[in-house]
Amino acid sequence: MMPGFLISTAATDNTKHQPSGNVYGQSTSKFIYNYFWQVPTIMGKTAQKGEPLVYLKDITLPNVSFDKETYTGASMTYKFASNVVYDDLSFVFYDTKGLLDILLEWRKSIWDQTTGVRTAAEYKKDTEIQVFTPQGSLVEKYIFTGSWPSSIKYGSLTYTSSDIKFVDVTLTFDYLDESSS
Repeated sequence: MMPGFLISTAATDNTKHQPSGNVYGQSTSKFIYNYFWQVPTIMGKTAQKGEPLVYLKDITLPNVSFDKETYTGASMTYKFASNVVYDDLSFVFYDTKGLLDILLEWRKSIWDQTTGVRTAAEYKKDTEIQVFTPQGSLVEKYIFTGSWPSSIKYGSLTYTSSDIKFVDVTLTFDYLDESSS
Protein backbone atom coordinates (compact mmCIF):
# COMPACT_ATOMS: atom_id res chain seq x y z
CA MET A 1 0.00 0.00 0.00
CA MET A 2 1.31 3.45 -0.87
CA PRO A 3 1.74 5.90 2.04
CA GLY A 4 -0.73 8.76 2.44
CA PHE A 5 -4.47 9.07 2.51
CA LEU A 6 -6.84 6.59 0.91
CA ILE A 7 -9.97 7.97 -0.72
CA SER A 8 -12.45 5.25 -1.50
CA THR A 9 -15.08 5.41 -4.19
CA ALA A 10 -16.42 2.04 -2.95
CA ALA A 11 -17.64 3.35 0.43
CA THR A 12 -20.92 5.23 0.30
CA ASP A 13 -21.61 5.22 4.03
CA ASN A 14 -19.59 5.58 7.20
CA THR A 15 -19.52 1.84 7.93
CA LYS A 16 -16.83 1.07 5.37
CA HIS A 17 -13.44 2.66 5.79
CA GLN A 18 -11.39 0.54 3.39
CA PRO A 19 -12.36 -0.32 -0.18
CA SER A 20 -12.50 -3.95 -1.08
CA GLY A 21 -10.03 -4.99 -3.76
CA ASN A 22 -7.88 -2.48 -5.58
CA VAL A 23 -7.94 1.28 -5.22
CA TYR A 24 -10.06 2.66 -8.06
CA GLY A 25 -10.07 -0.81 -9.62
CA GLN A 26 -6.35 -0.64 -10.47
CA SER A 27 -3.55 -2.89 -9.33
CA THR A 28 -0.34 -1.45 -7.92
CA SER A 29 1.39 -2.32 -11.20
CA LYS A 30 -0.39 0.73 -12.69
CA PHE A 31 1.48 3.16 -10.44
CA ILE A 32 3.92 5.25 -12.42
CA TYR A 33 7.49 5.33 -11.24
CA ASN A 34 9.98 8.12 -11.88
CA TYR A 35 12.26 5.85 -13.90
CA PHE A 36 11.82 3.60 -16.94
CA TRP A 37 11.10 6.21 -19.57
CA GLN A 38 12.24 5.77 -23.16
CA VAL A 39 11.92 7.67 -26.41
CA PRO A 40 11.35 5.35 -29.41
CA THR A 41 10.42 8.17 -31.82
CA ILE A 42 11.80 11.68 -31.81
CA MET A 43 11.42 14.28 -34.52
CA GLY A 44 9.85 11.73 -36.82
CA LYS A 45 12.84 9.36 -36.59
CA THR A 46 12.20 5.93 -35.09
CA ALA A 47 14.66 3.59 -33.44
CA GLN A 48 15.13 -0.01 -34.49
CA LYS A 49 12.35 -2.37 -33.42
CA GLY A 50 12.55 -3.21 -29.73
CA GLU A 51 15.39 -0.77 -29.10
CA PRO A 52 14.64 2.76 -27.82
CA LEU A 53 16.27 5.72 -29.50
CA VAL A 54 17.28 7.09 -26.10
CA TYR A 55 16.73 6.47 -22.42
CA LEU A 56 15.93 9.72 -20.66
CA LYS A 57 17.94 10.96 -17.70
CA ASP A 58 15.26 13.42 -16.64
CA ILE A 59 11.93 14.60 -18.03
CA THR A 60 9.34 17.18 -17.07
CA LEU A 61 6.03 16.44 -18.73
CA PRO A 62 4.05 19.52 -19.73
CA ASN A 63 1.29 21.01 -17.65
CA VAL A 64 -2.07 21.05 -19.38
CA SER A 65 -4.41 23.95 -18.67
CA PHE A 66 -7.44 25.56 -20.24
CA ASP A 67 -8.01 29.19 -21.10
CA LYS A 68 -11.45 30.37 -20.12
CA GLU A 69 -14.04 32.71 -21.48
CA THR A 70 -16.62 34.37 -19.30
CA TYR A 71 -20.11 35.52 -20.18
CA THR A 72 -22.11 37.71 -17.87
CA GLY A 73 -25.83 37.11 -17.72
CA ALA A 74 -28.49 39.06 -15.86
CA SER A 75 -27.11 38.21 -12.42
CA MET A 76 -24.33 35.65 -12.89
CA THR A 77 -21.05 35.14 -14.68
CA TYR A 78 -20.68 31.88 -16.57
CA LYS A 79 -17.28 30.38 -17.30
CA PHE A 80 -16.44 28.13 -20.26
CA ALA A 81 -13.28 26.49 -21.55
CA SER A 82 -12.04 28.21 -24.69
CA ASN A 83 -8.91 26.25 -25.65
CA VAL A 84 -6.33 23.88 -24.24
CA VAL A 85 -2.83 25.17 -23.47
CA TYR A 86 0.17 22.83 -23.32
CA ASP A 87 3.39 23.94 -21.67
CA ASP A 88 6.60 22.88 -23.38
CA LEU A 89 8.16 19.50 -22.64
CA SER A 90 11.72 19.42 -21.32
CA PHE A 91 14.02 16.42 -21.06
CA VAL A 92 17.67 15.59 -20.48
CA PHE A 93 19.53 12.64 -21.96
CA TYR A 94 23.08 11.41 -22.25
CA ASP A 95 24.42 11.79 -25.79
CA THR A 96 24.42 8.18 -26.92
CA LYS A 97 23.50 6.62 -30.25
CA GLY A 98 24.06 9.90 -32.09
CA LEU A 99 20.87 11.57 -30.88
CA LEU A 100 22.68 14.90 -30.63
CA ASP A 101 23.41 14.61 -34.36
CA ILE A 102 19.69 14.06 -35.01
CA LEU A 103 18.84 17.15 -32.94
CA LEU A 104 21.40 19.26 -34.80
CA GLU A 105 19.95 18.07 -38.10
CA TRP A 106 16.49 18.97 -36.85
CA ARG A 107 17.72 22.39 -35.72
CA LYS A 108 19.09 23.02 -39.21
CA SER A 109 15.70 22.05 -40.67
CA ILE A 110 14.21 24.97 -38.69
CA TRP A 111 16.79 27.63 -39.57
CA ASP A 112 20.09 28.08 -41.35
CA GLN A 113 22.07 31.09 -42.57
CA THR A 114 21.06 30.84 -46.22
CA THR A 115 17.30 30.16 -45.96
CA GLY A 116 16.42 31.67 -42.57
CA VAL A 117 13.39 30.19 -40.79
CA ARG A 118 11.74 27.49 -42.89
CA THR A 119 8.11 26.45 -43.15
CA ALA A 120 6.56 24.46 -40.30
CA ALA A 121 6.00 21.45 -42.60
CA GLU A 122 9.79 21.06 -42.84
CA TYR A 123 10.53 20.86 -39.11
CA LYS A 124 7.38 19.93 -37.15
CA LYS A 125 7.45 16.16 -36.48
CA ASP A 126 5.97 13.72 -33.96
CA THR A 127 7.78 12.58 -30.81
CA GLU A 128 6.77 9.59 -28.66
CA ILE A 129 7.70 8.90 -25.04
CA GLN A 130 6.82 5.64 -23.28
CA VAL A 131 6.54 4.84 -19.55
CA PHE A 132 7.25 1.35 -18.17
CA THR A 133 6.76 -0.47 -14.88
CA PRO A 134 9.86 -1.92 -13.19
CA GLN A 135 8.82 -5.27 -14.70
CA GLY A 136 9.08 -3.81 -18.22
CA SER A 137 5.36 -3.54 -19.03
CA LEU A 138 4.27 -0.51 -21.05
CA VAL A 139 1.99 1.63 -18.88
CA GLU A 140 1.58 4.94 -20.70
CA LYS A 141 2.44 6.46 -24.04
CA TYR A 142 2.66 10.15 -24.92
CA ILE A 143 2.69 11.33 -28.54
CA PHE A 144 3.63 14.98 -29.05
CA THR A 145 2.21 15.98 -32.43
CA GLY A 146 3.88 18.76 -34.37
CA SER A 147 6.88 18.86 -32.05
CA TRP A 148 10.10 20.79 -32.63
CA PRO A 149 13.08 21.69 -30.43
CA SER A 150 12.71 25.29 -29.30
CA SER A 151 15.87 24.96 -27.19
CA ILE A 152 18.86 22.59 -27.32
CA LYS A 153 21.48 22.96 -24.57
CA TYR A 154 24.69 20.97 -24.63
CA GLY A 155 26.50 19.84 -21.50
CA SER A 156 29.47 21.81 -20.24
CA LEU A 157 32.97 20.85 -21.22
CA THR A 158 35.56 21.00 -18.47
CA TYR A 159 38.97 19.53 -17.78
CA THR A 160 38.04 18.98 -14.08
CA SER A 161 35.41 16.34 -14.80
CA SER A 162 35.10 13.28 -17.00
CA ASP A 163 31.31 13.01 -16.77
CA ILE A 164 29.31 11.87 -19.77
CA LYS A 165 28.07 14.71 -21.96
CA PHE A 166 24.36 15.37 -21.69
CA VAL A 167 21.87 17.33 -23.77
CA ASP A 168 18.92 19.33 -22.40
CA VAL A 169 16.04 19.84 -24.87
CA THR A 170 12.88 21.91 -24.69
CA LEU A 171 10.28 20.51 -27.05
CA THR A 172 7.44 22.71 -28.25
CA PHE A 173 4.42 20.94 -29.73
CA ASP A 174 0.85 21.46 -30.92
CA TYR A 175 -1.07 18.59 -29.39
CA LEU A 176 -0.55 15.85 -26.80
CA ASP A 177 -2.11 12.41 -27.21
CA GLU A 178 -1.96 10.35 -24.00
CA SER A 179 -2.90 6.71 -23.77
CA SER A 180 -2.53 4.10 -21.05
CA SER A 181 -2.37 0.35 -21.34
